[in-house]
Amino acid sequence: MMVKYLLLDWDDTLWDFSANSALALNHCYSSMGLHRFFASEASFRDGYYRANDALWASYRDGSISRDYLVAHRFYDTLAAAGCRDMDLAQRVNDSYLTSVETWSQLVPYAREVLEYLRERGYVLIVVTNGFRGPQMRKLRNSGLAHLLDYFVVSADAGAMKPSRQFFDYVMEHTGAVLQESILIGDDAESDIAGAKACGMGSVYFNRRNIPCPYKPDYEITSLIHLKEIL
Repeated sequence: MMVKYLLLDWDDTLWDFSANSALALNHCYSSMGLHRFFASEASFRDGYYRANDALWASYRDGSISRDYLVAHRFYDTLAAAGCRDMDLAQRVNDSYLTSVETWSQLVPYAREVLEYLRERGYVLIVVTNGFRGPQMRKLRNSGLAHLLDYFVVSADAGAMKPSRQFFDYVMEHTGAVLQESILIGDDAESDIAGAKACGMGSVYFNRRNIPCPYKPDYEITSLIHLKEIL
């Protein structure tokens, strides 16, 4: 297969979402006085991840709206700790959004590998679930924008990975060709399953040693290993 187009996941593939989110949550914990409800930063983060993951699962299957997700991710976190204060939840949410977009930790070797792939002549297309405003601000703060050709967000496509509608939108919007494309991502469901369903090549970026049931074409544990494949 001749590969020309590289579709790259964003969060936790290039931009270190886990590290940056943890920093932002720690900031919220200290600045918003959340020690009143949680014993530690870690317990607050764990509560948030549980609430947020559940809401995103509901958002992906269409059972809740974006507005509901945004309004409830911190409300549900606080409610599980006995605080049912929607106003506080909104203020925590605002603080988190402002903070997370200012952090710019990248996944190791992200910049080096993008520079290498660009020199090799690949068309570099970020494909990410999320909302355009926050994702574009993360991109600007990352210092990677000049290395990328396209940045496609699910909110623009009206569908999320792994749906075929999302990937059809990517192809139409960027001019990429499925048979000449390969997707690189860390999520077995949204990245690898989506690529396989479309007949696209895939590289599973397995940072956390989580088995992938979808048999990607390649599996790597560090972005630097892309130099051995592409």
